[in-house]
Amino acid sequence: MTKEQALDKLIEIFSNLPEEHNQYELKANKDEFILKIPIKDSYILCCLKELSWKESMEIEAFSFREDNDGDYFSGEYEKREILKKTLVWIYSVDEARVEYNDSYGQLLAKIKYDIIDKIYQEYFRYINIDAKEANYIYNTALKYFNGTAQEDRPVIPLIVEVDYMAKGIVTISRDEFAKLSISEFEKIQLILAARADALKLAPTQIDTSKNNVNVGGIMDNLQQYMQTLPKRAN
Repeated sequence: MTKEQALDKLIEIFSNLPEEHNQYELKANKDEFILKIPIKDSYILCCLKELSWKESMEIEAFSFREDNDGDYFSGEYEKREILKKTLVWIYSVDEARVEYNDSYGQLLAKIKYDIIDKIYQEYFRYINIDAKEANYIYNTALKYFNGTAQEDRPVIPLIVEVDYMAKGIVTISRDEFAKLSISEFEKIQLILAARADALKLAPTQIDTSKNNVNVGGIMDNLQQYMQTLPKRAN
């Protein structure tokens, strides 16, 4: 067994071993995951949890700064604030030692900058859906809403859930919605975009005078699109 295979086995143990039998006291809970980060000739294991879309957007909003030249975005602030909230523990393979994070994110103060950067990169690589997956979800959803889903690919369960949410059959609370993960939120946005395209509901596809396709920029047609919506009752 190679060193890398041994590490993969260790990750499996940490992820699946019941807590009362875990002699390392390292555990990835339901909403957490373990990443293997290469450091020179060795590795560290990091346990992280995925932020909700709302937490991520709040951090992004606070990452904007203002100076004499105007507004600017502080990527370093965003990186550290995200890892303060997501990092659970780090296990050093060479030292066989674990360091735990606290509610204040103090663990970051013990980690070198280059390692923080690697953890951040791997975290986003893990949580974000790539172009291939995004394309598959969109096209599958498009076929579903066009009524041709069963022709060449299975239906993703989330597409059915979103469909029934849009029809009002299935609902989620505001609190449940706020707790959706970033990847879940991105997938729902893709499915809703496919639904809008399939049913000709997108702002770029609506013409209030002729009710047919009107191709243009979304912002250019947004006011026109809003005029087609039902009036809200007082």
